[in-house]
Amino acid sequence: MLFLTGCGEKVDLPQIVVSDTVDLPDIKARGKLVAIVGYGATNYFVYRGQPMGFEYELLQRLAAHLGVELEITIASNMDEFFQMLNSGKGDIIAHSLAVTKQR
Repeated sequence: MLFLTGCGEKVDLPQIVVSDTVDLPDIKARGKLVAIVGYGATNYFVYRGQPMGFEYELLQRLAAHLGVELEITIASNMDEFFQMLNSGKGDIIAHSLAVTKQR
């Protein structure tokens, strides 16, 4: 699993056990990087039919570097970000997150 981090609010998260992991070779073999993002003016948004945003651009470059397609999945809150990641609905979280003991 990969994480992009930045400045953000502190969020307390419940302990979640990850039962199945996807590693970089799996992502490359699948040919797709599934990113979990928040919809917002700086993260990810669609303008005139075109996806945009700082985190989206970073993810596009990462996917291109890996030689895979990018698929975006939108989460609406911090709990959902981690639930989606830990349940295998995404490979990476791209959101402004601070490193904490829980994360």
